[in-house]
Amino acid sequence: MLTDKVIREAFIQKSVIKGLSRDSIVEELQVHNGRAIADIVTLDDEPHCYEIKSDVDNVYRILVQGEFYNQTFRKISLITTRKFEDKALRIAPDFWGILIAKESENGNVIFKTVRNAKINPFFDKQKATMTLWKCEMLELIESPKPKMSRNFLAEIIAKQKGPKELSRDICFLLQKRRILKELNPIRNL
Repeated sequence: MLTDKVIREAFIQKSVIKGLSRDSIVEELQVHNGRAIADIVTLDDEPHCYEIKSDVDNVYRILVQGEFYNQTFRKISLITTRKFEDKALRIAPDFWGILIAKESENGNVIFKTVRNAKINPFFDKQKATMTLWKCEMLELIESPKPKMSRNFLAEIIAKQKGPKELSRDICFLLQKRRILKELNPIRNL
């Protein structure tokens, strides 16, 4: 039986082997002001959300979680098992990628791509910006005023940036956050 932990570790290892640095992989990223938590987000050219539904999970939860991911990420993929492959194909939006995790004969977890992720048509720049901390948002605007609220900053940033540019900026800032947290784990950024 494949659990979230086993799938997660194997997917992260696969991503690193394919050339993605460990600093470019974020686990348990809160999105939409904490309303959902993305299992894994890879930070390559832009953030790519991966939601894991293992043999012991309820795949139908993506119907709720997906609403938040759809507003936050331009690329989203579901990683699940053969147990849920048919259900995943029926309920996941057609722009979501679908990967099937399965155990090989030698006990390793391998992944089969059933469907590649496409650009999400429901991406909301303002909601995506809310994955950033206020100090990170301030880096994205000219002449920042520290007394501005996160919501107001997100609104300004969303008006100033195109979707691809914003996704790249978010990617860069999340990588920077991860590196800073690693360098100074005691400091609460």
